[in-house]
Amino acid sequence: MSLSRLIGQLFAQLADSEGELMYTGALKQSGSFDAAVDQLGNETLPFIEDLHTYVWRRQLAAFVARKAMQVGRHPDSADGATVGFADISGFTALFSTDAVGAHGGAW
Repeated sequence: MSLSRLIGQLFAQLADSEGELMYTGALKQSGSFDAAVDQLGNETLPFIEDLHTYVWRRQLAAFVARKAMQVGRHPDSADGATVGFADISGFTALFSTDAVGAHGGAW
């Protein structure tokens, strides 16, 4: 499958899901629907774009790190699996300095 087709399919699914959430949220907001749509365009969409970039870079970096750990290993080796945990407070502090922090922690 070509990279452009794969990315297109993934982002189409993501956009559908996010669009439904935004549409539902706009309908629930007090005030006019037009004002909610303006807020989406001016505040929410830039936040989501920053969030996509942040998450993509983190996922790509994690993939590269996993592949780098495999360099030189024999495919049949009996290496054990590593189990880790997420440092939620550390992650939150790191993440709040980027996309979420730029928008006051909310969208």
